[in-house]
Amino acid sequence: CTRGDIDSPIAIDEIKKFVAEQDLKEEHRFVPKKRHNYSKKIAIIGGGPAGLSCAYYLSIDGYKVTVFEKQ
Repeated sequence: CTRGDIDSPIAIDEIKKFVAEQDLKEEHRFVPKKRHNYSKKIAIIGGGPAGLSCAYYLSIDGYKVTVFEKQ
């Protein structure tokens, strides 16, 4: 963190922990609404950034998505 050049570095891990804890609380949790309710199933091969992004957007569009990952 280049903030250390000015005063003291920011604890990025603590910020990530705070955001994750806020999302675990039910009153702050973000759950997107589904746009449609399709009965079609879609398989995503690979759980990398592109695969998870694809699965997320297909899921909120209303498809039933399964992600397959090698590991």
